[in-house]
Amino acid sequence: MRKKLTRMKSIWAVLVGLGFMAACTNPTDIEEIKNNQKRILQKLASLEKKVRSSGAAPQKQKPKRPPVDYNKVHKIRTEGVAYKGAKNPKVTIVEYTDYQ
Repeated sequence: MRKKLTRMKSIWAVLVGLGFMAACTNPTDIEEIKNNQKRILQKLASLEKKVRSSGAAPQKQKPKRPPVDYNKVHKIRTEGVAYKGAKNPKVTIVEYTDYQ
């Protein structure tokens, strides 16, 4: 039964899609869309030209992050926090989470 419903939905979707395609094949609609697209592209080109000629400063780029140093040892205070294991281990793994 479910397969039949899924198949019917698929067939319905295809028929609706074909209907929309058939409705949009009016040559005058296509020409109107093409003309509107040309107008939009012309406006965009003129705006780009104005921006270039205005001498506006380009947007500042974000500063690049410094390269990661994987050999760096970080000092993190762990006094007074919950822990598991030995009191003075040689290696401490700290898990940091942010609950936002």
